[in-house]
Amino acid sequence: MSSLIENVIAAYPVVGLEPGTVVGDGYTVGDKLGEGLLGPVYAVTDADGRAGALKLLRGGVVDARLTLDRLRGSVEQASPRDGVVVPRACGEHNGHLFLEMERVPGRTLQQAIDENPDGLPLPWIEQVFTALAELFVALRPETHGHLGPEHVLIVQEPDADRLAEVRLLGWGRSWMLRRDLLEDEAIPEESAWRKAPEETSFSGRRAAPAQVWAVGVLLYEALVGTPPIGSYELPSELREDVPAAVDDVVEVALSFSAADRFNGSQALAVALEEAFASTQADSGPGGRTLMMVAGVGLLAVAVVAAVLLLRPDEQDLRADEDARRSSLRAELNPGRTRAPVPPPAPGMVYVPAGPYLTGRFAHYDDEAGSSERPEGKATVPAYWIDELPFVNPNLNDPYAPPLTGMTFAQAEQLCAKFNKRLCTEDEWEKACKGPKNLIFSYGDTWAPETCPKPGFFEGGYRLSDFPGCVSGYGAVGMTGGVGEWTSTPQRDGHLVKPSEVGSMPKHARCAGRTDRADDFQSQHIGMRCCHDAS
Repeated sequence: MSSLIENVIAAYPVVGLEPGTVVGDGYTVGDKLGEGLLGPVYAVTDADGRAGALKLLRGGVVDARLTLDRLRGSVEQASPRDGVVVPRACGEHNGHLFLEMERVPGRTLQQAIDENPDGLPLPWIEQVFTALAELFVALRPETHGHLGPEHVLIVQEPDADRLAEVRLLGWGRSWMLRRDLLEDEAIPEESAWRKAPEETSFSGRRAAPAQVWAVGVLLYEALVGTPPIGSYELPSELREDVPAAVDDVVEVALSFSAADRFNGSQALAVALEEAFASTQADSGPGGRTLMMVAGVGLLAVAVVAAVLLLRPDEQDLRADEDARRSSLRAELNPGRTRAPVPPPAPGMVYVPAGPYLTGRFAHYDDEAGSSERPEGKATVPAYWIDELPFVNPNLNDPYAPPLTGMTFAQAEQLCAKFNKRLCTEDEWEKACKGPKNLIFSYGDTWAPETCPKPGFFEGGYRLSDFPGCVSGYGAVGMTGGVGEWTSTPQRDGHLVKPSEVGSMPKHARCAGRTDRADDFQSQHIGMRCCHDAS
């Protein structure tokens, strides 16, 4: 069982039902089937002998304003859909509201993961997730607000390993209950990894990229037995039988930028079939389908190969780009410039006035993230920037794990408290790239051991363990680790640099950027401050 569910169960316990108890309008309770965020689930039989499943709703998670009448109205508005099991009745028992729905033989994906803590067999995963992605295609535009493994029901034919069907259990965090009936605050923020980076809360409807993210999280859990929290290892690093193509699907589905993910469930379903095709030796109907997909993939490879034959050799492109970059860098390199006066506060480093290269390199830069600005030049006045990200000052340890979880306004206030201000995007990026305008703070080549991995992982990290993670201007920890608030507005919020979570090199590039609403809080976002030099 995931730590998220365990945390909620501990915080909001529900008194269980004993077998034989009669609930509501004649529901006789049988065995306990499991427990999720909204409460425990029991097998029941109604007065007519019809089998069902009953969930007691957990106080504290369910909005205190929810009454039986409001719940009944939501249930009556629930629209049964193929592949979705929705509540068909509700009631109250000993102060707890409950929902009742059809009992479908099978087990949840959460139960399957619990039984296989090192990961499920690959052929089985391929069947489940291709079916799940195709189910989402059929259901659009309706989507599941909080998709967890406890919501995915796997129905198998008796005495058969072959998957028969996948259904969604629409208990509560889905389209059939109004969002205001549930308390988002009951879900621990530090455990809510199922929210896509661009989401600030769970909701009844999710955009396609957020839906792809949710399926990607489930896929990772099924592959390795644990969710991809913070900086995660690729499945193939934890399981020898996982092909690189499956790693690619996971990385694209969990891309930090929504624009970098699959553009919908259909694209995800096709990618899954292609990725798993090489692992399938079955010559039956399922195998034939996969072979057809594999054939399409081979055709695509042939087309790409033909195009490559018509363009200049890749090594020549790289050589030309390296020469162009060297010329630009030489033009903009200010050389060594000493600070004219002592720093305005201890622990700050000086960045001289002058131009620098903004964003990604415009030509051959195949590792650039889609959120990065096109290559340009910007002139920035001289300024000071914190050498290290902000940590809790009460710890008296400048190399303690970065302080995270503050909103934009809280970050602004912390800087003001020390007579500083948040850095602009250009100030942050220039300090990261250094006088040589590097891609990462330490160089142009990704070196994963030089800095903390992108994202924030359990226990944090100490920058004293990464002595090479320093930019040319002396700023420490700007590659990898947590993202940091800036004062540059973007859409309805402000920019975070370079990216607050993700495992790929593009999440650690100095040019990386993403925007967050001003009230967004995350364990993946920290801060550092700047100060004018004049």
